[in-house]
Amino acid sequence: MSEREIEFKDIRVGDTIRREWVRRKVEWTSKGEITAVHADDLCVEVEGEGLWCQRDGKTYILVNRPTPKLPTEPGSVIIATKVRGVEGKWRMMLAMYEVWLSPERINDTQWHTDDNIQEWTLAEVFEVTP
Repeated sequence: MSEREIEFKDIRVGDTIRREWVRRKVEWTSKGEITAVHADDLCVEVEGEGLWCQRDGKTYILVNRPTPKLPTEPGSVIIATKVRGVEGKWRMMLAMYEVWLSPERINDTQWHTDDNIQEWTLAEVFEVTP
């Protein structure tokens, strides 16, 4: 994952964040892993750093966002946004034998293992009843 600027409100537990700011013509930086996000989204707790609160003039850089474990139940559906190094958006379903099926070929195959999926979110599946 490449580093990118992130809005304070988008910070999640588990993220590694670097914040940068200038004060009295001196450039400051600090970095840490987020251990808690407060309900008001105005402050986060950072391992080894204490409490960070949103302040004007500070830039927040997402250094790392760990990918959660993929579902293991056959029939589970995800939205994958990076597969086999290719960025896009695919709805994928976990088939038998722990293999993910994509609706179109990604790097010449529709079958993917957990290791092939770098970025994803859980898809919402709505049950339709007559």
